[in-house]
Amino acid sequence: LVTRERILTVHRGRILALEGLRHSLRDPDEAPDSAWSVLAKLIVRIAFRVEVVLDQAAREIDQLEDRVFEEDPQPPIDELGQLRRQLILDRRHITSMARVVEETLDDRVMGPAGSPADDLRDAAQAMTRLERTVEFFLERANLIQDQIQSLLSERMNTATLRLGVVATVFLPLSFLTGLLGINVAGMPGSHNPLAFWVVCALLTILALGAWIVVARFHTQNVGRVRRSRRGHTKLH
Repeated sequence: LVTRERILTVHRGRILALEGLRHSLRDPDEAPDSAWSVLAKLIVRIAFRVEVVLDQAAREIDQLEDRVFEEDPQPPIDELGQLRRQLILDRRHITSMARVVEETLDDRVMGPAGSPADDLRDAAQAMTRLERTVEFFLERANLIQDQIQSLLSERMNTATLRLGVVATVFLPLSFLTGLLGINVAGMPGSHNPLAFWVVCALLTILALGAWIVVARFHTQNVGRVRRSRRGHTKLH
């Protein structure tokens, strides 16, 4: 609650910026001339501490980007989730403080004037810069999340492709072995000692042919994906 003569605050837990402001107000050289000056000093101190937190967040984002774009076998999904949650909370608090300052400056009845108003405008600009910084970090975090989803999707497609290769190779072999395993009279080659080896040779040729066809299609798809990645990298 802010009026022209006093500020009433309620907080839960320890607030370092408030403690530092309380000590600074005891200095006669830094004695404020109004409650608005106290509010501006408090917001500037909070903004300074938020900048320290955002610097740490920037380093964490840099590390996550290096891990993701170097295709780490273990994508940092949990670390990214915690970072995005922290940034969202920071944005919520920063937005609340910025709204308080803006409403105070727009108040024509109780609003400050003169030097206190200039101090509050500087505090509002600091909050605006922090809000833009948080938005930028969230955009980077969203890009990292999109890259992780792309990597996971690519790995899933690779696993599906491998299963498809195995199914393509062994499906005709299973069909032929099941057909030749029918226990009925009149099966051709059942009394020929060379029939077994002939069937094995045919199955081997069929398996090799299916493998060559699937490998050729896979090589073509990989080539298209690599060309598309190179074009995307050049655009960036």
